[in-house]
Amino acid sequence: MDAQAFYSVFIKDWPQTPLSFYDGVYFKCEFCNVTGSIKSRGVCWQIYELLKAGINEIVVSSSGNAGVAYAYYCQKAGIICHVFVPKSIDPIRLSRMQKITDTITVTDNTMHSAAVFATTKKVPYIQQSTDSMATYGYQGLYDELAEQLKVDDINLYDTSVFFPVSSGTTVEGFYRGSLESTPQKLPQIHIVQSQSVHPLAQEFDQRVKRKARSVVSGIVSRASDRAEVVLGAVRESKGSGWVIVDDGVLAAHQRLVAMFQDKPQSTISLEGALAYAGYLKAKERGFDLRPHSIVMLT
Repeated sequence: MDAQAFYSVFIKDWPQTPLSFYDGVYFKCEFCNVTGSIKSRGVCWQIYELLKAGINEIVVSSSGNAGVAYAYYCQKAGIICHVFVPKSIDPIRLSRMQKITDTITVTDNTMHSAAVFATTKKVPYIQQSTDSMATYGYQGLYDELAEQLKVDDINLYDTSVFFPVSSGTTVEGFYRGSLESTPQKLPQIHIVQSQSVHPLAQEFDQRVKRKARSVVSGIVSRASDRAEVVLGAVRESKGSGWVIVDDGVLAAHQRLVAMFQDKPQSTISLEGALAYAGYLKAKERGFDLRPHSIVMLT
Protein backbone atom coordinates (compact mmCIF):
# COMPACT_ATOMS: atom_id res chain seq x y z
CA MET A 1 0.00 0.00 0.00
CA ASP A 2 1.34 3.45 -0.86
CA ALA A 3 1.25 6.40 1.54
CA GLN A 4 -1.74 8.16 -0.01
CA ALA A 5 -3.85 5.01 0.00
CA PHE A 6 -2.88 4.35 3.62
CA TYR A 7 -3.87 7.90 4.59
CA SER A 8 -7.23 7.61 2.83
CA VAL A 9 -8.10 4.30 4.47
CA PHE A 10 -6.71 4.66 7.98
CA ILE A 11 -6.31 8.36 8.82
CA LYS A 12 -8.54 10.66 6.78
CA ASP A 13 -11.89 9.77 8.36
CA TRP A 14 -10.87 8.69 11.86
CA PRO A 15 -13.79 6.97 13.63
CA GLN A 16 -14.66 8.63 16.92
CA THR A 17 -14.41 6.53 20.06
CA PRO A 18 -17.36 6.70 22.49
CA LEU A 19 -17.54 9.27 25.27
CA SER A 20 -19.49 7.60 28.07
CA PHE A 21 -20.86 9.16 31.26
CA TYR A 22 -20.99 7.28 34.54
CA ASP A 23 -21.12 8.40 38.15
CA GLY A 24 -20.57 12.06 37.30
CA VAL A 25 -17.52 11.47 35.08
CA TYR A 26 -16.96 11.32 31.32
CA PHE A 27 -14.91 8.37 30.09
CA LYS A 28 -13.21 8.51 26.69
CA CYS A 29 -13.28 4.88 25.57
CA GLU A 30 -10.05 4.60 23.60
CA PHE A 31 -10.12 0.82 24.00
CA CYS A 32 -12.69 0.94 21.19
CA ASN A 33 -9.99 1.82 18.65
CA VAL A 34 -9.31 -0.94 16.14
CA THR A 35 -6.14 -2.14 17.91
CA GLY A 36 -7.71 -1.95 21.37
CA SER A 37 -5.94 1.16 22.63
CA ILE A 38 -5.22 4.85 22.14
CA LYS A 39 -1.88 3.94 20.52
CA SER A 40 -3.69 3.53 17.19
CA ARG A 41 -3.92 7.29 16.87
CA GLY A 42 -0.20 7.97 16.98
CA VAL A 43 1.12 4.84 15.30
CA CYS A 44 -0.92 5.22 12.11
CA TRP A 45 0.71 8.63 11.48
CA GLN A 46 4.15 7.14 11.99
CA ILE A 47 3.42 4.39 9.48
CA TYR A 48 2.13 6.98 7.01
CA GLU A 49 5.46 8.84 7.25
CA LEU A 50 7.42 5.59 6.84
CA LEU A 51 5.51 4.82 3.65
CA LYS A 52 6.24 8.30 2.30
CA ALA A 53 9.93 7.69 3.00
CA GLY A 54 9.85 4.31 1.23
CA ILE A 55 10.76 2.34 4.37
CA ASN A 56 9.57 -1.27 4.33
CA GLU A 57 11.06 -2.76 7.51
CA ILE A 58 11.29 -1.45 11.09
CA VAL A 59 11.99 -2.54 14.65
CA VAL A 60 10.03 -1.35 17.70
CA SER A 61 10.05 -2.00 21.43
CA SER A 62 6.85 -1.99 23.44
CA SER A 63 5.34 -2.88 26.78
CA GLY A 64 2.20 -4.02 24.96
CA ASN A 65 -0.35 -1.70 23.35
CA ALA A 66 2.00 0.15 21.01
CA GLY A 67 3.38 -3.18 19.82
CA VAL A 68 -0.11 -4.34 18.87
CA ALA A 69 -0.73 -1.09 16.99
CA TYR A 70 2.60 -1.23 15.15
CA ALA A 71 2.02 -4.86 14.17
CA TYR A 72 -1.49 -4.12 12.91
CA TYR A 73 -0.76 -1.02 10.84
CA CYS A 74 2.51 -2.41 9.48
CA GLN A 75 0.67 -5.51 8.30
CA LYS A 76 -1.89 -3.30 6.52
CA ALA A 77 0.88 -1.17 4.99
CA GLY A 78 3.06 -4.10 3.91
CA ILE A 79 5.91 -3.15 6.26
CA ILE A 80 7.88 -5.83 8.10
CA CYS A 81 7.75 -5.03 11.83
CA HIS A 82 10.05 -6.67 14.39
CA VAL A 83 8.53 -6.20 17.86
CA PHE A 84 10.56 -6.54 21.07
CA VAL A 85 8.46 -6.97 24.21
CA PRO A 86 9.29 -7.59 27.89
CA LYS A 87 8.81 -10.87 29.72
CA SER A 88 6.34 -9.02 31.95
CA ILE A 89 4.02 -8.18 29.04
CA ASP A 90 0.30 -8.61 29.67
CA PRO A 91 -0.62 -12.05 28.22
CA ILE A 92 -3.74 -10.64 26.55
CA ARG A 93 -1.71 -8.02 24.70
CA LEU A 94 0.87 -10.58 23.66
CA SER A 95 -1.91 -12.81 22.35
CA ARG A 96 -3.35 -9.93 20.31
CA MET A 97 0.08 -9.29 18.84
CA GLN A 98 0.67 -12.95 18.01
CA LYS A 99 -2.56 -13.05 16.02
CA ILE A 100 -1.11 -10.36 13.73
CA THR A 101 2.60 -11.17 13.42
CA ASP A 102 5.18 -13.81 14.27
CA THR A 103 8.14 -11.40 14.29
CA ILE A 104 8.01 -10.96 18.07
CA THR A 105 10.94 -11.28 20.46
CA VAL A 106 10.37 -11.58 24.22
CA THR A 107 13.39 -10.27 26.10
CA ASP A 108 14.64 -8.92 29.43
CA ASN A 109 15.67 -5.53 28.05
CA THR A 110 13.42 -4.49 25.18
CA MET A 111 14.96 -1.13 24.28
CA HIS A 112 18.55 -2.38 24.36
CA SER A 113 17.70 -5.52 22.39
CA ALA A 114 15.72 -3.53 19.81
CA ALA A 115 18.54 -1.01 19.43
CA VAL A 116 21.14 -3.75 18.94
CA PHE A 117 18.90 -5.47 16.36
CA ALA A 118 18.38 -2.17 14.53
CA THR A 119 22.10 -1.49 14.38
CA THR A 120 23.04 -5.02 13.35
CA LYS A 121 20.34 -5.40 10.70
CA LYS A 122 20.45 -1.73 9.63
CA VAL A 123 16.72 -1.37 10.24
CA PRO A 124 15.15 1.87 11.60
CA TYR A 125 14.28 1.75 15.31
CA ILE A 126 10.94 3.54 15.64
CA GLN A 127 9.73 4.95 18.97
CA GLN A 128 6.63 6.96 19.85
CA SER A 129 8.49 8.64 22.70
CA THR A 130 10.96 10.38 20.36
CA ASP A 131 9.12 10.67 17.03
CA SER A 132 7.50 14.06 16.42
CA MET A 133 5.01 12.47 14.01
CA ALA A 134 3.58 10.34 16.81
CA THR A 135 1.90 13.37 18.39
CA TYR A 136 -0.15 14.21 15.29
CA GLY A 137 -2.76 11.53 15.86
CA TYR A 138 -3.30 12.64 19.43
CA GLN A 139 -3.84 16.26 18.43
CA GLY A 140 -7.17 15.22 16.96
CA LEU A 141 -8.35 14.14 20.41
CA TYR A 142 -8.97 17.76 21.35
CA ASP A 143 -11.37 18.51 18.49
CA GLU A 144 -13.05 15.13 18.87
CA LEU A 145 -13.76 15.67 22.57
CA ALA A 146 -14.89 19.25 21.96
CA GLU A 147 -17.40 18.04 19.37
CA GLN A 148 -18.72 15.24 21.57
CA LEU A 149 -19.19 17.52 24.59
CA LYS A 150 -21.28 19.96 22.54
CA VAL A 151 -24.11 17.42 22.74
CA ASP A 152 -24.31 18.20 26.47
CA ASP A 153 -23.64 21.91 25.91
CA ILE A 154 -20.24 21.67 27.63
CA ASN A 155 -17.12 23.59 26.63
CA LEU A 156 -13.91 21.56 26.77
CA TYR A 157 -12.30 24.46 28.65
CA ASP A 158 -14.59 23.59 31.57
CA THR A 159 -13.10 20.12 31.95
CA SER A 160 -10.28 18.43 33.81
CA VAL A 161 -8.76 15.65 31.68
CA PHE A 162 -6.90 12.74 33.30
CA PHE A 163 -4.30 10.82 31.29
CA PRO A 164 -2.30 7.71 32.24
CA VAL A 165 1.23 8.72 31.27
CA SER A 166 4.41 6.89 30.29
CA SER A 167 6.52 9.02 27.94
CA GLY A 168 3.80 11.66 27.62
CA THR A 169 3.30 11.45 23.84
CA THR A 170 -0.50 11.48 24.12
CA VAL A 171 -0.48 14.46 26.48
CA GLU A 172 1.87 16.43 24.23
CA GLY A 173 -0.34 15.76 21.22
CA PHE A 174 -3.51 16.72 23.09
CA TYR A 175 -1.85 19.87 24.40
CA ARG A 176 -0.68 20.90 20.93
CA GLY A 177 -4.19 20.29 19.63
CA SER A 178 -5.51 22.55 22.39
CA LEU A 179 -3.06 25.31 21.47
CA GLU A 180 -4.11 25.17 17.82
CA SER A 181 -7.82 25.37 18.62
CA THR A 182 -8.21 27.50 21.78
CA PRO A 183 -4.78 28.69 22.98
CA GLN A 184 -6.27 31.02 25.59
CA LYS A 185 -8.69 28.44 27.02
CA LEU A 186 -6.90 25.20 27.80
CA PRO A 187 -8.70 22.35 29.53
CA GLN A 188 -7.07 21.34 32.80
CA ILE A 189 -4.51 18.58 32.14
CA HIS A 190 -3.69 15.93 34.76
CA ILE A 191 -1.00 13.27 34.37
CA VAL A 192 -1.23 10.01 36.33
CA GLN A 193 1.63 7.55 36.86
CA SER A 194 2.23 4.34 38.78
CA GLN A 195 3.90 3.68 42.11
CA SER A 196 6.80 2.12 40.21
CA VAL A 197 7.38 4.67 37.43
CA HIS A 198 6.51 8.32 38.07
CA PRO A 199 9.30 10.70 36.95
CA LEU A 200 6.75 13.27 35.71
CA ALA A 201 3.96 13.00 38.27
CA GLN A 202 6.40 13.19 41.17
CA GLU A 203 6.89 16.86 40.31
CA PHE A 204 3.43 17.39 41.82
CA ASP A 205 2.78 14.39 44.09
CA GLN A 206 5.69 13.37 46.30
CA ARG A 207 3.99 11.43 49.07
CA VAL A 208 4.23 7.92 47.63
CA LYS A 209 6.97 5.38 48.32
CA ARG A 210 8.39 3.90 45.12
CA LYS A 211 7.74 0.22 44.39
CA ALA A 212 10.00 -1.98 42.26
CA ARG A 213 7.17 -3.19 40.00
CA SER A 214 3.57 -2.09 39.54
CA VAL A 215 0.48 -3.94 38.35
CA VAL A 216 0.32 -1.27 35.62
CA SER A 217 2.72 -2.78 33.08
CA GLY A 218 2.24 -0.12 30.38
CA ILE A 219 3.88 2.75 32.29
CA VAL A 220 7.57 2.18 31.62
CA SER A 221 9.37 5.41 30.65
CA ARG A 222 11.71 6.42 33.46
CA ALA A 223 13.00 9.34 31.39
CA SER A 224 11.18 11.24 28.67
CA ASP A 225 12.30 13.57 25.90
CA ARG A 226 8.84 15.10 26.21
CA ALA A 227 9.13 15.96 29.92
CA GLU A 228 9.54 19.71 29.47
CA VAL A 229 6.51 20.04 27.20
CA VAL A 230 4.33 17.73 29.29
CA LEU A 231 5.15 19.39 32.61
CA GLY A 232 4.67 22.78 30.99
CA ALA A 233 1.24 21.72 29.72
CA VAL A 234 0.17 20.60 33.18
CA ARG A 235 1.33 23.83 34.83
CA GLU A 236 -0.05 26.14 32.14
CA SER A 237 -3.46 24.47 32.33
CA LYS A 238 -3.50 24.59 36.15
CA GLY A 239 -3.62 20.80 36.35
CA SER A 240 -1.49 18.43 38.42
CA GLY A 241 0.23 15.07 38.53
CA TRP A 242 -0.78 12.06 40.60
CA VAL A 243 1.11 8.96 41.73
CA ILE A 244 -1.15 5.98 42.43
CA VAL A 245 -0.41 2.91 44.56
CA ASP A 246 -1.38 -0.50 43.22
CA ASP A 247 -4.30 -0.91 45.63
CA GLY A 248 -5.78 2.33 44.29
CA VAL A 249 -5.42 1.13 40.70
CA LEU A 250 -7.05 -2.23 41.42
CA ALA A 251 -9.94 -0.62 43.32
CA ALA A 252 -10.53 1.80 40.44
CA HIS A 253 -10.40 -1.10 37.98
CA GLN A 254 -13.13 -2.94 39.89
CA ARG A 255 -15.33 0.14 39.76
CA LEU A 256 -14.77 0.53 36.02
CA VAL A 257 -15.58 -3.12 35.34
CA ALA A 258 -18.85 -2.65 37.24
CA MET A 259 -19.66 0.49 35.23
CA PHE A 260 -18.87 -1.06 31.85
CA GLN A 261 -20.69 -4.35 32.40
CA ASP A 262 -21.47 -4.59 28.69
CA LYS A 263 -17.75 -4.73 27.84
CA PRO A 264 -15.39 -7.72 28.28
CA GLN A 265 -13.35 -7.19 31.45
CA SER A 266 -10.14 -7.51 29.41
CA THR A 267 -10.94 -4.29 27.52
CA ILE A 268 -10.76 -2.21 30.72
CA SER A 269 -7.02 -1.76 31.06
CA LEU A 270 -5.11 -1.09 34.25
CA GLU A 271 -3.71 2.01 32.53
CA GLY A 272 -7.27 3.32 32.22
CA ALA A 273 -7.89 2.39 35.85
CA LEU A 274 -4.74 4.32 36.75
CA ALA A 275 -6.19 7.46 35.15
CA TYR A 276 -9.51 6.98 36.96
CA ALA A 277 -7.67 6.45 40.25
CA GLY A 278 -5.92 9.75 39.58
CA TYR A 279 -9.29 11.47 39.28
CA LEU A 280 -10.50 9.84 42.51
CA LYS A 281 -7.34 10.93 44.32
CA ALA A 282 -7.72 14.50 43.08
CA LYS A 283 -11.31 14.55 44.37
CA GLU A 284 -10.24 13.09 47.69
CA ARG A 285 -7.48 15.67 48.06
CA GLY A 286 -9.94 18.47 47.34
CA PHE A 287 -8.12 19.66 44.22
CA ASP A 288 -9.80 22.56 42.44
CA LEU A 289 -11.11 20.69 39.40
CA ARG A 290 -13.10 22.23 36.56
CA PRO A 291 -16.90 21.64 36.57
CA HIS A 292 -16.59 18.46 34.47
CA SER A 293 -13.98 15.69 34.40
CA ILE A 294 -12.85 13.34 31.63
CA VAL A 295 -10.87 10.14 32.20
CA MET A 296 -8.95 8.63 29.30
CA LEU A 297 -9.50 4.87 29.19
CA THR A 298 -6.59 3.99 26.95
